[in-house]
Amino acid sequence: AFVGGKKSVTLKAIAVNPKTGLCSKVMTAKYTFEPLPSYISFSNWSSQAVLMQGESLTIKATVSPSYAANKKLKWVVESNVGASGVTVSSKGVVKVTKNATPGFYYVIAVSEANPEVSAEFAIKVEATKKNIVSIKSEKTSYSIQRYYGVAVEGVTVETNDGSTVDLTDLDWKSSNNKIVTPIRMDGRVYLVGLAT
Repeated sequence: AFVGGKKSVTLKAIAVNPKTGLCSKVMTAKYTFEPLPSYISFSNWSSQAVLMQGESLTIKATVSPSYAANKKLKWVVESNVGASGVTVSSKGVVKVTKNATPGFYYVIAVSEANPEVSAEFAIKVEATKKNIVSIKSEKTSYSIQRYYGVAVEGVTVETNDGSTVDLTDLDWKSSNNKIVTPIRMDGRVYLVGLAT
């Protein structure tokens, strides 16, 4: 039942004699409503987040209506990467282990009183560090004019978990910055000539 969005209402009634116009005493009755939960929402700014390995996040859930009989929630974690590494407590605290498999995980809040009501929070877990096995380059020499840049090409990075590594994520260094220096720009790595 839902009357004015309140948990309880008080009804008042009187009986009127149509012939005499006399009224009875006012009769009152108070009714309290305790329905099952019908909706779950998250008060976080978004229903998704990106976490690095080793990080944590508290998901705040709100059960509607506010006067539901039982607002307790059951929290579970599901994953499409078929691995563990992400857990959630009974209070919605999500913890990502340092060895969690990168990928998407789904934290689901389910109403204990009404299991048909649930809400899903998506979490993308990213690796803190890429485990690089090897770096190979098809090109071993570049011809660069002074104050001009040449884009680095033909470089492949192999990781032990098969994840992709952008060249801009690597730490590029030159053995002599007075001759050539690497820079990151527009998602690419350039070698800029400085020597006369």
